[in-house]
Amino acid sequence: MQTNKTRSATPLDECRVYVGTYGKYNNGSIFGKWVELSDFDSQEDFYNFCKGLHKDEEDPEFMFQDFEAPEIFEGLIHESGFREDLWELSELLEDEDIDMIAAYIKATGSKLDSDTIEQAKDFFYGRFDSDTDLAHEYVESTGLLHGCLKLLSVILTMKPLAVI
Repeated sequence: MQTNKTRSATPLDECRVYVGTYGKYNNGSIFGKWVELSDFDSQEDFYNFCKGLHKDEEDPEFMFQDFEAPEIFEGLIHESGFREDLWELSELLEDEDIDMIAAYIKATGSKLDSDTIEQAKDFFYGRFDSDTDLAHEYVESTGLLHGCLKLLSVILTMKPLAVI
């Protein structure tokens, strides 16, 4: 097991899995252990630890009977394994706005990868309390309605006249 305690916080810090094996499970045992993924520098280190944990089996087939992970890693960890690039993705997300990237993924249906992270940062416009606040900021900053206010004022003034 290798650990790197000098790194910044990443989503991997919130990932833990309960590691058992299919062999034990099929024989009626749920023996295993909760393991923090952030304790390992790589997937290889993690699997080496798991082999030691289940050294009573010649070739253990690991089973992640339960796991906890942040929303951004949804679908990346499952019963029989996880995406090979989980550690690399976690490093890419270091010092990033995880909630913003997760919202982008949810809105676009994109999968988590380095391109998606960059796209999310490129398209991010800001945080707003409501869609209306976003619209006001966008219209004001882009000048979208510049010159339209005078015309709108005339139209609004004419409406009461049309009733007469």
